[in-house]
Amino acid sequence: MISLAETRSALEAGATLVAIDASGVLHSVPDDVLGPATALVQPIRDALKLVTDQGLIRGSTDRDAVWAVERLVLSRVVIDELDDEYMSLSEVFQAVGSAGFEWGIRPMPSGL
Repeated sequence: MISLAETRSALEAGATLVAIDASGVLHSVPDDVLGPATALVQPIRDALKLVTDQGLIRGSTDRDAVWAVERLVLSRVVIDELDDEYMSLSEVFQAVGSAGFEWGIRPMPSGL
């Protein structure tokens, strides 16, 4: 879970952007990411299947059209719009969109 209070504290310490992963760990922000909301993604290398609600395999999907979100980079303006104190990565992703911000998508830089 992501603690938005800890994320706000990092921003109060002088950072303009914070990068968080699904565990809520704060990371350095790549230099070329400007925000206010950017998803750092990796390509999917595993086989993907479409599954029905009943658990039946319906077919394959194009791996090139799907990414794994590794980290979210958020600015203070975005963080201040989020209400809950603890959220999962997917909840943060949805809440940012619901608050009216558009997501930027960037490949995860190697070595981070």
